[in-house]
Amino acid sequence: ENVQRLASASSSFLYNYGTMPPEVEADISGHWDLDCPYTSMGAPKYRVGMSVLRQDVGYAVRCPEDLRREERQWWAPSLNVPTTRETWTFTIYFDKRLFVQQESMFNLIVVGIVCLSLTFVSLFFSSDANHLVLTP
Repeated sequence: ENVQRLASASSSFLYNYGTMPPEVEADISGHWDLDCPYTSMGAPKYRVGMSVLRQDVGYAVRCPEDLRREERQWWAPSLNVPTTRETWTFTIYFDKRLFVQQESMFNLIVVGIVCLSLTFVSLFFSSDANHLVLTP
């Protein structure tokens, strides 16, 4: 409710992206209990978070590393200034599996069209070459 009021009262249209869905707002305000440890430059790191993915996907993932590199994209605020006491960084990971799947299908269609085009061009070229060489 406070988020809705703040979003509607904001006079800056540059940063106003609309309202947040109520179910996502409830998830974000709840307990973040997903622990994803990982290693970065040889040092153990810890990631605590949650998933707000509401779509049906082929397989559920627990941590961002469970996705392929092309299937995830991360974002962090540019004004994150770590201090000596604080080493927390707020990072958002986007799951791009549906987009990657559509892009892959499009690329397969393009490869098929190119193969068919090259096949027809080679057939025409072969026919013309045979016609010019055999019957000059």
